[in-house]
Amino acid sequence: MALVTVTFFHAIQIYFYRSRDAHFGQLPVTNEFHYILCELIAAAYYTVATGPVQLLERFQWSLLIAGIETYDPIHLKWILETISDPVLSNLLSLVKENQKLHSVSMEELRYIIDAVSHEDLGSNLEIPVI
Repeated sequence: MALVTVTFFHAIQIYFYRSRDAHFGQLPVTNEFHYILCELIAAAYYTVATGPVQLLERFQWSLLIAGIETYDPIHLKWILETISDPVLSNLLSLVKENQKLHSVSMEELRYIIDAVSHEDLGSNLEIPVI
């Protein structure tokens, strides 16, 4: 449980930074931000290795934040395979598709979350650029 708390702590730091200073996935990032992301991913790996934590919402949310921020295809693949919540997995996939065009603002992330949570996922879901 302590490792889940560590992943959540790092995810909160990233979320706080992105909610006030920059869009999700925006590059370049500071060395401190990169360090926090690396620590989040490392803690998530250790957490999964220690045993089943998949149903803990805080851990799933931490994986979502790590997935939104990482551009490493190996880490992203592992995160997508590790997220057990289908709504969060779908949300992450939509965000990553959007990030191919540009970084994602907090408003755009809320729009995607709203669409996913209401299952308004038509094949032509257009995310407004805000």
